[in-house]
This record gives sequence, structure tokens and C-alpha cells, in this order.
Amino acid sequence: MRTVAIALALVLACGVARADEIGWSREQKKELAKREKAARTKTALDVYAQVDPVFAAELSMFMDLLYEQFQQLFPGTNLVGKRPEVYVFAAEQDFKTKLNSGGRGFYRYRFEADGKFSEHALYTFVEKPEEKSFARFYHPILMHEGTHQVLRERFGKTEIPPAFNKGLATFFQLWKLGRPAGENVEGRADAVINREEFVAYWERGQRKSIRDLLSIKTLAEWDPDSWGPRTKAHYAAVEGWFLFLMSSSSGRKTVKAWWDEIAAGRDPLGKMKDSEVAKLEAQVGEFVARRVLGKR
Repeated sequence: MRTVAIALALVLACGVARADEIGWSREQKKELAKREKAARTKTALDVYAQVDPVFAAELSMFMDLLYEQFQQLFPGTNLVGKRPEVYVFAAEQDFKTKLNSGGRGFYRYRFEADGKFSEHALYTFVEKPEEKSFARFYHPILMHEGTHQVLRERFGKTEIPPAFNKGLATFFQLWKLGRPAGENVEGRADAVINREEFVAYWERGQRKSIRDLLSIKTLAEWDPDSWGPRTKAHYAAVEGWFLFLMSSSSGRKTVKAWWDEIAAGRDPLGKMKDSEVAKLEAQVGEFVARRVLGKR
């Protein structure tokens, strides 16, 4: 049996859109009404919220939108063989009791000796009373952990380098589902998750190369100091890299090329020449300085 958990330990300070900014269309509201009725009659849903049927209906619609927009950028099939589940606990203590985690969100998967997945679930909780309205819930945690969840579907049991997995999750964390995918791609660099830490990392002279980042194999290596400076630097690094890569068609082709190498169990940079990697290193530094830090 293999169990792996990926948690976002902190809710990082940033200006983010809330679910009420989505603005459900007339057709979506009809669908929400159907889902609310299904929740009241306990018809099987992929989401389980200890709040109320209205919250559960909106949560299920929200996650569907995430999957749909991710599919637009990275088409693929579910290799897990199990439908995703999302659990929102009514209280933090229930979350901690279930998962033994001090984080705000948690994605966990488990597969048995026969190779079949027995767990493929995202867990989070209502942190304060106003979050019982889904419009006021902290949806970036759903985006971040939901990205881990959909990536696991794409890769099945194949190991994903933490820098790639968390880079994409960090990129999608501030994705605004009320906007078309194209607008999100163009505007994602307008905000970063923790600007102070991001600026501190990208303005210092010594930064980890993308080769060093992608060579990190385990979560223990990724988080060597329990969300201390080294871990936060890793997150700032991959956020900058994926802001750069996802901002252009050529960059997205690079992400897809790395994806294909990872899926095949190979080094994501294995087919790139050292000169090509060096060129990317220079380009990402220039992009972050100009587009994110506002330097000319």
C-alpha cells in the first residue's frame, strides 16, 4: 500500500478573487438547483461538505470548472480509475482529527498492493463562520489542492517531481474561474501569492537553477525546514518559473515537453541542451523582473 499526502501548510496573504466573483450564469443556476436537490436527497456526489446542500452544490460546480479549465490547457484522461472526492469539514478540529495536519488544505492519494487507488481526495475545512457561504470560502486552497488532484489523475502512479507538481499548483492557486482560460493565462502574473517572499527570492543574487529544483525528488527535500525560509524559497522559485512558462505558447510547450518526459519516467530536462536551459534561466529572470517586479 502506498499513501502520499500533499498539504498547503499556510494560507498565504494575497489579494484574491472569491467565488462570488464567478457570477453563475442562468444555466449554471439551474444546474446548481439540481445539485442542491441531489444533496438534499443524498444522491451520490463527488463532494461532501459538512455545511449545507447549497454549499455542496456550489462546491461541486466550482470543482467542475477547475477541471474543465485545466483540461483546456492540458487535455488528458483519468489514470487513477477512481472519481475525485472533495471533503469540506465544518470545523478545523474535524479536519485535524481526520488528517493529523496543521494545514489549511490537504490532497491525499493511496493505492493498494494490486495497484488500485483506494483514496483520491482533497480535504479542507471552514475556518470562520462567514465561510459557510461558499461565496466567502477561501477558494485558492481548492485551486491549489485541486491541481494536485487533477495532476495525479493525469500521471497515475508515476512520481511527479515536487517542483513541477507544486509549480503548477501554485500557478493555478490564484486562477480566477470566472474568467476564460485565455484571460487567466495573460493576467496571472498580475499577482503573486506572497509578494514579500517572492520579491526577496527573485531579487537576491543566488537562486536555485531549474535543474536543481527539478532534481528534488521527495517532499522531505522540498520542505526541509517545516515551512521555514528554504521551503518558502522553493515556492517562490517555482511560482516565478511557472508564471513565465505559462505566459506564452512556447513556454506552455516547454511545460508539456517536461510533462511528457515525467510521464515516461525520465528527467524532464533530459532532452534539452545545457545552452537551452541557460537561455530559459536568463529569460525567466528577465520576465520576473519586468512583468512581476515592474523593473525596466
